[in-house]
Amino acid sequence: MSWGDAEARVIREMIKHEANVSNHRLTWLAALQGLLFAALGFFWHSEGAGSYILVLSVLGVSSSASSLYSLWLAHRATEEILISWNANKLDTYNGPPVIGAFVTGISRWFLPWFCLPSLLILAWSYFLLIALYSEGLF
Repeated sequence: MSWGDAEARVIREMIKHEANVSNHRLTWLAALQGLLFAALGFFWHSEGAGSYILVLSVLGVSSSASSLYSLWLAHRATEEILISWNANKLDTYNGPPVIGAFVTGISRWFLPWFCLPSLLILAWSYFLLIALYSEGLF
């Protein structure tokens, strides 16, 4: 069975759902990272700051990695939806595309939902190294 206009609407809704899921995950990532960075600034010059920086860095890296993984899953789900659409759409379908653009390959890592968590992992890793190797922090 091939898919036509009705199925195209369903596919668009499925893609829209994945976009909303990604948006929610990015929003939660930004909120959590904002709180962690605020806490980092608060504790930076405290006595025994190394322990706080260590804990905050581990939380920052792990929450960023978790977000990156969940955002990758949403991207992968969208990719699977598009693969299914392209395999089943009618050859005579001449309606609008089901998605405006979809990035694949290495360039996908420049998308905010991949780039931001990756950069945050790097930033928190740097703070973790500071906590572990700076004298006087512990």
